[in-house]
Amino acid sequence: MAKISISLALRKGYKSIDDESMADSDGLDLNRQTITSDNDLLFKALIEVNESRHILEEEYFPDVIKRYIDYGALLLEQEYKYNHDLYSHLVNLEQGI
Repeated sequence: MAKISISLALRKGYKSIDDESMADSDGLDLNRQTITSDNDLLFKALIEVNESRHILEEEYFPDVIKRYIDYGALLLEQEYKYNHDLYSHLVNLEQGI
């Protein structure tokens, strides 16, 4: 779900630099390998292009990546409210990404 959330945030053109409201981690410990796995460089590159700036490693993880996950999760929740069959909804979202 984290990868889908990041993808949705990228699709919407979300900019983490403009959003300080998503900065609180509430004690959540993120594991980089679990979230981005073999696609870590790809996710970082896509986010840098989207942000139109270079992002330092210490800023990228966990701060920026968490903001993208949080924002994308909100988008996913909003999308889900209109379609209650989660599986087919995710398939339809994937076709648009």
